[in-house]
Amino acid sequence: MVEWCSVRKLRGFDRPTIDSVYEIQVLDEDGRAIGVGYLNDATIQLAIGDRQIPPQVISAARRCTLGDGQYVGPDGKVAPGF
Repeated sequence: MVEWCSVRKLRGFDRPTIDSVYEIQVLDEDGRAIGVGYLNDATIQLAIGDRQIPPQVISAARRCTLGDGQYVGPDGKVAPGF
């Protein structure tokens, strides 16, 4: 189960591949990334390690503006930073 995530829309120079538009990091209880995944506008499902990323978190990543990021809960709602 996904607890907290960091989501952001990547700038061109931050993208690991040309079609990686968004980044989702699964965070531990201290706010450290324990897994990272990349997606684009065509991505429907995403798993990071053994965690299935909820559609609400994918939608939250897509709402980010270029270079912007935020912390979200499993419901995709913005959460306070760590």
